[in-house]
Amino acid sequence: MDLWIRSQDKMALSKYDLLIVEKTSNGEYMFIADHYKNFGTYKTKERALEVLDEIEEHLDYLNIGNINRVDEKGFRVSTIYNMPEE
Repeated sequence: MDLWIRSQDKMALSKYDLLIVEKTSNGEYMFIADHYKNFGTYKTKERALEVLDEIEEHLDYLNIGNINRVDEKGFRVSTIYNMPEE
């Protein structure tokens, strides 16, 4: 299953095998994905876990056979997850 994720700052778009949420020194929660640090930062642990849940739901959606769905331009949809700003 290929899931591409775009970083919160829009500077990275890649497939990742591992996502980790780590508490920073200033008390925020930062996503680390493979080799890319600060993939997305959230003010609370609860919000970071919500985002992780959204990614999990996105993967579940792909697993139920929607991988070949296309949008109005003919592009496959639901294969890229964009990290929310907040």
